[in-house]
Amino acid sequence: GICCMARNNDCCEDIIDNDPYLRTLKPYITIIHTPADFQGFSSTKVRKLYMEAAEKLKDIMTMVPSELDGLKEYLFKEGSL
Repeated sequence: GICCMARNNDCCEDIIDNDPYLRTLKPYITIIHTPADFQGFSSTKVRKLYMEAAEKLKDIMTMVPSELDGLKEYLFKEGSL
């Protein structure tokens, strides 16, 4: 599917309905209405930072020996970082 985040008070529903191509994709588009505080974030920048963090995490995981698997679980459990 496709996620569409409303920004700058745009009405995504109207934009999709008024565009012939987007209208054909409408069944596959999920519109996400977010608080104004989040509308200024660049999705490209977020993706880039996420990929960088995932790569660094993968590097860290290779540095922890298998004998310390419990440490990995402790360090990377939800909310610990």
